[in-house]
Amino acid sequence: MNMDTVEKERDFYFGKLRDIEMLLQANESKKTPLTEMILKILYASEEEKVHIDDNGVLSITAAQGGAVGGASTGDDNMLNEEANGGEDDDMLEEQLNEEGKMNE
Repeated sequence: MNMDTVEKERDFYFGKLRDIEMLLQANESKKTPLTEMILKILYASEEEKVHIDDNGVLSITAAQGGAVGGASTGDDNMLNEEANGGEDDDMLEEQLNEEGKMNE
């Protein structure tokens, strides 16, 4: 592949991710645990490792392996997680567990 092709492909996929981010932000009143997890993935830094287990549970860890602030990453103001001690993450995990039980 030549450099122009690689750059075009990079820009194409970046544009797609940006469109998804804008859509989620524009529909903040319809926020769900899934949309919050998608934003956390989008805002994870390069140094953070995003992992989704077989049950769909999201975890984000620092490069050294430590958990990052209760799996909170990136621009927390965008996610409206204002210093609540990880309560949103606990509630999110409970909701995901309940949804998983309903789907069984």
